[in-house]
Amino acid sequence: EKDEQRGFSHRESFRGRFERSLALPEDADEKGVTARYKNGILTLEIPKIPVAKPEVRTIPVQTA
Repeated sequence: EKDEQRGFSHRESFRGRFERSLALPEDADEKGVTARYKNGILTLEIPKIPVAKPEVRTIPVQTA
């Protein structure tokens, strides 16, 4: 199921032992990943690494 506002979500249903692995995107902050398991739902939050914005400067121009 896709959620346009929050990104996306994926639902699966299994009984017994379950294992899943996934590759994180390049812009994922690996150290900031959190996981919650509540009422049979595992929620992963994977923050993005902030992109450095270029510095904007105003340079005065002198006229002769």
